[in-house]
Amino acid sequence: MLSILIITMNRSDFLIRLLSYYADTHCKYSIFIADASNPEHVKITKNALKQLNEKLHIMYYEYPGLSIEECTRRLIQLVSTPYVVFVADDDFLITNGLEQCVQFLENHPDYIAAHGMAVRFRLRSNGSYGKFLGCSPYKLPVIEANTASQRLIEHLQNYSVTLFCVHRIEGWRAMYPDDVHFTDKAFGAELLPCCLSVIYGKIKQLNSFYLMRQDHSKRYLLPDVDTWVQGSTWKQEYKIFRNRLAQELMRIEKISEADAAHIVDTAFQSYLDTFCKNYKTRIQNAFASIPGIRYVLRMLKYIWFNRSGDLSLPMLLRSTSPYHNDFMPAYRSITIPSELVQK
Repeated sequence: MLSILIITMNRSDFLIRLLSYYADTHCKYSIFIADASNPEHVKITKNALKQLNEKLHIMYYEYPGLSIEECTRRLIQLVSTPYVVFVADDDFLITNGLEQCVQFLENHPDYIAAHGMAVRFRLRSNGSYGKFLGCSPYKLPVIEANTASQRLIEHLQNYSVTLFCVHRIEGWRAMYPDDVHFTDKAFGAELLPCCLSVIYGKIKQLNSFYLMRQDHSKRYLLPDVDTWVQGSTWKQEYKIFRNRLAQELMRIEKISEADAAHIVDTAFQSYLDTFCKNYKTRIQNAFASIPGIRYVLRMLKYIWFNRSGDLSLPMLLRSTSPYHNDFMPAYRSITIPSELVQK
């Protein structure tokens, strides 16, 4: 029913940690791995796969040096299940949460995607294993407007990544069109597929524990907005992005090209305004320039969120939490190093 897509590059320890979790939770879904790693990490991963293949249904492909966008496009061509989901190698999509999303989509054909509750976590040490510093809520999209234009506007006014949601396969394939290619990772790997997903349908949030995203120094990050929009290719890349979204709005809503382009421009301006308002004020820039301040603020955030809330670490560790049973297998996979990494 569902295929899990994992794209990895030079993080064999994180990948093995994730696969060990799926083996421990008896994950029944097909797992497609696109590995863009160097030979050293490929060797480590292949050694682990020899021991995991009996427990998991894994399809492993080597794509050395390919981009996330191209790796995703290649994996899509191999998937035959009605549902698909993407997870980064350093994160956890919770096995039971995936099952609930599939069941929801089976019964609600007007939704293109679904997800549950999510947290971001950080360890006291940097790496794939260690003791937890804490957890904080991580926002995933809830998009339920009735028209494609309304959904796009709502999405870009309050942006969050849709790629971690369980999608219908036909929607996912349309999110990565073969005739659109970017040199800009922000547009190609994230913004275009995320915006297309909400144009194609509604996204539901379920009350289940679903995703854990790790906050660490090896994360793949998009450039800051100022650097991004000032790049030499930005205008041309944005034109490709806008034209594709406008084409889909025209096709679905039967509106003119001018109206569709105006909707995209207006919605995207609200996306840029949000980042400028939240991060680019003079006071914030001056404050952020203090050496080490970002690290300190991040630590304080986790300490604060550990004090209360259904998705705080103390609450998730309590047996009375409705999310406890789904949280603990991932927690153990993170705090107890896999023997596969050590071999």
